[in-house]
Amino acid sequence: MEDLTAELGQKLKMAREKAGLTQREIALALEIKQPTYSQYEAGTRLPSLEIFAQLIKLFGISADFVLFGGGKKDEIRFDDETIKVFEEFQELHQKNRQLFVDLFHLLRKYNTI
Repeated sequence: MEDLTAELGQKLKMAREKAGLTQREIALALEIKQPTYSQYEAGTRLPSLEIFAQLIKLFGISADFVLFGGGKKDEIRFDDETIKVFEEFQELHQKNRQLFVDLFHLLRKYNTI
């Protein structure tokens, strides 16, 4: 568990620095105290699930990247339109999700533009 906490802290620090934000600015955005956020980055405290969800959304990073190390450093931010598509995708009925995925694969296969 200590390894996970330390690794999470390192990734949060990297994401914060990449975003050009201070610990104080992050704490204000999350409505928590700065020392609490500092403990997350130091790897001495884990955020609650709610705070974790807010952090990955704020930084535009995936939970997979933070927890399992997926992705590259330069690929951790998503633009607002991409985030909106993912959010709306989550609201689709399962059958419509599959149609969306199938259409996406077709578009990639025949991408000529």
